[in-house]
Amino acid sequence: MKLFLDTGFEETSMDAIASEANVSKRTVYSHFPNKESLFLDVMKEMCNAAGEDQTDLEDLDTGLSPREFLTIAGRMSLNKVTDPRVQAIMRSVIKAPQAYSELGQGFWEKGPGSMHCAVRDYLSAATERGDLSVADPELAAIQFMVLSTGPHFLPMIFTGSSPWGIADIDRLVEEAVDAFLLVHAPSEHKEQA
Repeated sequence: MKLFLDTGFEETSMDAIASEANVSKRTVYSHFPNKESLFLDVMKEMCNAAGEDQTDLEDLDTGLSPREFLTIAGRMSLNKVTDPRVQAIMRSVIKAPQAYSELGQGFWEKGPGSMHCAVRDYLSAATERGDLSVADPELAAIQFMVLSTGPHFLPMIFTGSSPWGIADIDRLVEEAVDAFLLVHAPSEHKEQA
C-alpha cells in the first residue's frame, strides 16, 4: 500500500514490494500471480476502508430540514476529501491504468456514490413533502456534492494542495447549502425572495 501510494503503480516493482515487506520476491508471487492482482487487492481494501467510516446518511432522520440534512452531507463530503488517506486513494485510483476501471467504480460505490444516493433520495422525499422544489434529484445531488466539495477538491486533485482546509469546512458548506437552497426553494419561497 505504501509503495503504491507513494510511487504509483507503474513505478512500483515487485522487487521493491518484496523488500518493503521484508520477504522474498518468491513469497510475494506465492500470494499474488502478478503486480496487477496485488495492486487490485490493495486498492480494493483501501476503498473499502475509506467507505467504512462514513456515517450512513440513510440512517439519519428523514424529517431533518433541508438545511440540516445538506449541512451534514456537505460536512461529511468535505471531511472525506480533506482526509490525506482518502486523497492518496483518489490519486492512486485516478492514476491507475485504464485496465483497472473497476477500481474507480468500487471507490465510487463505497464513497461518493453512496453519498450521492443518500442525497438524491433525501431531495426526492423533501420535494414530495414540499420542503424543496427539485426537478431532477439525480442531477441536483451531484450538483450539491460538487458545490460543497469542489472548492477544495479541484485544486487538490490538480495541484496536490488546496487553499482551503479543515478550518474552512463550515464556511464552505454553509455557502454551498445557501446557494443550493436558493435555487431549490419551493416556488412560494422563490416568489417571496
